[in-house]
Amino acid sequence: MWCAYPAPVNRVISEGTADALRAAYYYAVVDDRPVVDVAMVRAAAGRITAKRPGPREVTPPSEPGETGDAPDLREARWWVRRDNDPLPAVDPGWSISVVTALAGGEFATLPGDPAPVTTIIGLLGVGGGLEHPRRVVRWMSGLTRRMLDRADGPVLIALEMEAARQAVRLGRQLDSAAVILAALSLDEQLAAAGQRLVPGAGPANQGGAMLRSRGVTLAAAQEAAPGVREEVELSPRQLVWGHTAVDPSWTAGAVVLWEAAKELAEDGPAGTTHLVRALEVTGAPAATAMLAAVG
Repeated sequence: MWCAYPAPVNRVISEGTADALRAAYYYAVVDDRPVVDVAMVRAAAGRITAKRPGPREVTPPSEPGETGDAPDLREARWWVRRDNDPLPAVDPGWSISVVTALAGGEFATLPGDPAPVTTIIGLLGVGGGLEHPRRVVRWMSGLTRRMLDRADGPVLIALEMEAARQAVRLGRQLDSAAVILAALSLDEQLAAAGQRLVPGAGPANQGGAMLRSRGVTLAAAQEAAPGVREEVELSPRQLVWGHTAVDPSWTAGAVVLWEAAKELAEDGPAGTTHLVRALEVTGAPAATAMLAAVG
């Protein structure tokens, strides 16, 4: 039985918790388990943080029961399934006990990296978008940066995947609301990671500041987004980062917003500044309704 019992959409979990959720889902797929329960999440966290991990402990099968959903759980499932091709046949559900533990902050004590999740930072580093990327990322970024520079630039390409992540967390297609959530998320993740964009990228990426000046925060927008009517018309556009079968489809509204932003960028690659300004020249119904609900 499925039970709608979501965790708060704006709860920020740690990298360690995110790793444990992904690992638990992966092990459930490998072991042909229909449900991921709390014991599996805790066992997965212990294994991935052990200095000398031994044979993986397989927890006893959980009794079938209520399952639930939450943004962080949708995201964990998405990352695992998009990284496994062909897709695994088993698609485990999340026990209501996991949903409850996540909502109550019980996983905050799991071992692992205590830093908040900053998914976009790795993408920016690989693409050459950060001022001071980690050494391994700087080493990897040369060829990748040249590839991305031929497209839309490292920031906009990273924002593409972040928009997909926001859409997955909402449980819907990649619409214009998800694009604006990605623009808001950029600043928060940079601050959480103690990182800055490469010199010269600042003016093109003031979208988050522009929205905050209107009283729009990421948390408030995330809370408003689920109540916004979805954009129905879909587009054939796909993610540059190797689109997979589990990635959300772009809506026509998101594509129009994205392309309008690129047209507004006259002196270089587009960024969050242009995405926010594009709201004034496009319909973008989902994004417009989300921002109206906030302010």
